[in-house]
Amino acid sequence: MPYFIFHVTESENAKKELQHLDTFDKYQDAKAYSRAKRAELSPETPHIQIKMMHAGTLSEAEILLTTTREAPIIGDD
Repeated sequence: MPYFIFHVTESENAKKELQHLDTFDKYQDAKAYSRAKRAELSPETPHIQIKMMHAGTLSEAEILLTTTREAPIIGDD
């Protein structure tokens, strides 16, 4: 499965806008690319992130990034 790299912008209403940047077959290549892109980001824009997603297809990666996950239940004390 390939590694998809996205430019993620979160708006004020918690909606994520995704822009596909690149796709890699090897983790090390995807990791290096992601780090380089993150280094280009300005500290004044905390609502912008670079995300890497390991998925079968581009659409599957987009769904995984935009799906809100529930917090895990730790225990019933």
